[in-house]
Amino acid sequence: MAKKEQYYSEQHSSLINKAYQTLLNPLSRGLYLLELNGIQLAQETDCDADSEFLMEIMEINEKLAEPNNEGNLEEIETLIKVKQEELTKDVTAAFERGKVQYGMLKIKQKAHSTGPPSSM
Repeated sequence: MAKKEQYYSEQHSSLINKAYQTLLNPLSRGLYLLELNGIQLAQETDCDADSEFLMEIMEINEKLAEPNNEGNLEEIETLIKVKQEELTKDVTAAFERGKVQYGMLKIKQKAHSTGPPSSM
C-alpha cells in the first residue's frame, strides 16, 4: 500500500509543479486560459495579427540587422521589455473583462515578441 501512495504522491507533485510553472509564466498562463475557453492558438493563422504590431516587429528586426548596431542593442532591449509589459497588461485586462478574442490577439503578439513560453 505504501508504494501505491508514494506513486500517487509523486504523480500529484509532478502535476502541481507543472501547473505552477504554467501559471507563473504570463505567456503560458494566457495560452492556458485560451485553452480553457476552447481556443487553440496553434490553430489560428498569423493573418489575424495586427499590422501595426507586425510593423513594429519588422522595424526592430531591421535595427538588429544593421551593421554596428551595438549602441542600439540596449535601446532595443528596453523597447522590447516595455512592449512585453504592455502586452501582459493588455492580456490581463482582456481576460478580466471577458474579452477572450482580444486576449487571444494580444497573446499572439506576446508570443511573437518573446518566442516560445519556455524561453521567457
